Amino acid sequence: MSIIPRLAVAAGLAALAAAVALPAVEAQPSGGPQRAGACFRVSQITNMKAAGARIIYARVSGRVFRIDLQSDCEGLGDGSDVPILSPVEDEVCTPLELTITLRDTHQRCIAQDIVRLSDDEAAALPKSVAP
Repeated sequence: MSIIPRLAVAAGLAALAAAVALPAVEAQPSGGPQRAGACFRVSQITNMKAAGARIIYARVSGRVFRIDLQSDCEGLGDGSDVPILSPVEDEVCTPLELTITLRDTHQRCIAQDIVRLSDDEAAALPKSVAP
């Protein structure tokens, strides 16, 4: 075996060893880092309130979640309509797993983000929007 094939084999083995030695990196969803505890069951929602046309707060088993919408959802901002959350499955962890429809107008609203609020953040919500 000549020197060039030996160098190619050695370089390939070195690259393989380096790749194996590197720590595994978990892929993050394209929407940003996942937040611990950002999943909830729609069947356990006890109350919901809208805060304008782009935010819905939901109380689930004593925890409060903020659902951010991609665009204004007519009827939410003035409180004239009620959002209905329809999950793909009962447990919702990402916005893609949730369909939001307004009860009276049947307008669909697209969720952009779901955030579980800390106890301090939930307690700081104004009474007008706290679920």
